[in-house]
Amino acid sequence: AVIRLLLSNNRANSETFEASLTGIPGEWVRNSTAFQTLGAGEQAELLFDVQPPLPPKGRAGKYPIVIRLFSQSAPDKIIEIGATLTVAAYENKGRIGVLMEATQFTVNPGTQVAIPIVLLNQGLTEDSFQLAVSGIPVNWVSTASPATRLGPGEQKEIILQVQPPRHAKSKARRNAFKISIISQNSPEQTAEVECILTVGVYSLFSSDLRPPQIEASQAAQVVVENKGNIQGTFFIKWFSDDLQFEPAEVQEIAVAAGEIGAAEFQAAPLRRQMIGGESEYPYAVQVRSKDGGGETLSGKVNAHAWVPVWVIPVVLVFCLAAACLTTYLMLQRQTDVSEAEQAIQTASANQTAAAIIDEEDTD
Repeated sequence: AVIRLLLSNNRANSETFEASLTGIPGEWVRNSTAFQTLGAGEQAELLFDVQPPLPPKGRAGKYPIVIRLFSQSAPDKIIEIGATLTVAAYENKGRIGVLMEATQFTVNPGTQVAIPIVLLNQGLTEDSFQLAVSGIPVNWVSTASPATRLGPGEQKEIILQVQPPRHAKSKARRNAFKISIISQNSPEQTAEVECILTVGVYSLFSSDLRPPQIEASQAAQVVVENKGNIQGTFFIKWFSDDLQFEPAEVQEIAVAAGEIGAAEFQAAPLRRQMIGGESEYPYAVQVRSKDGGGETLSGKVNAHAWVPVWVIPVVLVFCLAAACLTTYLMLQRQTDVSEAEQAIQTASANQTAAAIIDEEDTD
C-alpha cells in the first residue's frame, strides 16, 4: 500500500520538509522517513510505501499510525496527522467488524491450519460474539475462543484451527465453508465470511495374501486396501523360481479411496517330484502404488509328488506277499505231486503182492 501525503509550500522561499511514519513495524515501510524540497508556491506528493509481510509474520488488524511533518527551517513546529492502516485480505465493515488475512486455505490430512480472525466491536455498547463454522465436518474445527467479549471499538484476534483427520473420508478437494460471527446482544446481526479449504492429497495402502499358504492350483487373492484419500492404481507381480502363476503378467487394479480391491491368481510347481511327500514352494508378491511406495508379501504353495512315498512300502508288501503266495503254491504243488507218485507206487506194490499170492495158491 502507498500512503500519499500532499505537501504545499506557501512560503516565499524554498523549503525542505521531513516526514516520518510511526505506529507500525519499521520493516513494513521501505521509507519510514522521507524528504521533499519545494520551491515557493510548489506542491508535491510525499509517498510512504507500506508492505506488510505475508502471514504469519504479518497479522490482519487495524493499526493506528501517525505521520509527523516539519520544515527543516522550523523543526520545532511539528504537524501530526493520525490515520488507521487496515491490513486484511477480507474486511467486514458492519457493526461486527471482521478482518482476515486470507479466505483460502490449504491443509493436508493429519495436519492443521491456523485461521486468524480479527473481531472488532464497531457498535456503541459492549457485546459478546459467537463463532460458528459450517460446510466442513464439525470434528475438524476447534478454537479456544468460541465466544469473545469486546467493548465498543475494541478488537481481538482469535484463532480457528482446522485439522482434517488422516483418513480416506478426508477427500482431496476444494471445500467451500462459511465462518459466521453472531452478536449475542442482537442475534439477528451476523457477519459471514465465505472461505475455501483445499484438502491435499495423501497416499497410503496396505496389502495382504489370502490365504498366505495354498495347495497347488488353488485360487488365492492379493487384497489391497486403499487408505489414501484419492483413487489409487496398484501393480501386482509374482516372483518364484519354482512356480508358475496364472495369470503370469503384472496385474493392474484401481481402488477407490477407502475401498478394498483384489487380484485373484493360482500357482503350481514347474517341476513336481515323481516320488516323495509334500513339498513347500515359497514365493513373493510385490504390490506397488502408482503414486510411489510398495510392499512385498510372502506366501507358500504346498504340492504333493506324483507318487506318494507311502505307496513304496505298500508295493513292497504286495510284492512280498505275492512272492510268498507263489512259493507256497509251488511247494503245495510239489507236495501234491509227491503224494500222487507215492500213491501210484503203493498201488503198484499192492498189485505185485497180490499176483504173487495168486501164483502160490495155484501151486
